[in-house]
Amino acid sequence: MQPIEITAEWNSDKAAWIATSVLFDQLEIEAATMDELIDCLRARIMDVIGLEQIGRAPAGKQTFILTKIWPVSSQISLI
Repeated sequence: MQPIEITAEWNSDKAAWIATSVLFDQLEIEAATMDELIDCLRARIMDVIGLEQIGRAPAGKQTFILTKIWPVSSQISLI
């Protein structure tokens, strides 16, 4: 399976990181720090796709990649 990509962009008006994904319509998370955003994303992903699905999938079957846009692009594997 292809990794599911999530994008995090800094919003200076809100002074927060905002994470979105084209595959999850209901996914839009705001957090003041990147660490907080990652924690919120992990919890939300479990809610959206279900912890049981991940538990039954073979190891490495589904990967979630967070791409941080600002100030420099970088990627973090979430699961």
